[in-house]
Amino acid sequence: MEETKALGIEELSQEASSSTAPNLRMTLGRMSNNGLATIAGQVVEECNNDLRWPQCIDTYKAMMKDSTIASTVNLMAMDIAKVKWSVKVPEGYEKELKEKAKFVESCMGDMTHSWTEFIRQASSFNQYGFAPVEKVYRKRTRENGSKYDDGLYGLKELPLIAQDTVEGWTWESAGKELKGLYQDRIKPSNFKSMTYSSPITDPKFIPRRKFMLFRSGHSKDSPIGVSPLNSVYIAWRYKTEYEKSEGIGVKISPLY
Repeated sequence: MEETKALGIEELSQEASSSTAPNLRMTLGRMSNNGLATIAGQVVEECNNDLRWPQCIDTYKAMMKDSTIASTVNLMAMDIAKVKWSVKVPEGYEKELKEKAKFVESCMGDMTHSWTEFIRQASSFNQYGFAPVEKVYRKRTRENGSKYDDGLYGLKELPLIAQDTVEGWTWESAGKELKGLYQDRIKPSNFKSMTYSSPITDPKFIPRRKFMLFRSGHSKDSPIGVSPLNSVYIAWRYKTEYEKSEGIGVKISPLY
């Protein structure tokens, strides 16, 4: 009985290793898709027109006029900004990454603006749902305005790509990867110039590798995220309508 069992196992192993046995194949690449609904590079997942891109930008700006909402969002941004930020080396790599950690920390304090200002700009995703921040580099020399003169390349600034200037998004790999965004640019008028700031008709393409993208919510990997203000929109709308109805007949005099 034992010999029969042993023979059966041996035959099975020989059959599995023979050239006639079927080869097991594994697909390494991604086959699924994000399924994000877009029109002309704009995300149209939201069913409420007031909260759908790009109309939602004006809605969020109006909601920030509310004292309760503005106080809450600003308080959250202040709490995030006042945190002490530092570079921590992973355990076990103290010797290998010690110098690199020092370099990154030096870059944090060697920009044209403070690190706290960058954090406050990035935290604007709490209002709009997303915050794209461009990475601007420079060679670290005193002539370029750097505190250091080591000739290395570090950060010059991390400016916010204003949410209301984002015209649309573009994808690659059949919609699986974000390729970049298009920004509407506005040329400011100079001092004493009696002209309005004029838009530049050709939108600027900014590739994905050139900016960081902070988001609140990652449903379907949407680049615009989901604004936390969406959850209080209905309450805010009723509040504003009640205030309008109750304020009928009230005359507001000029302050000055």
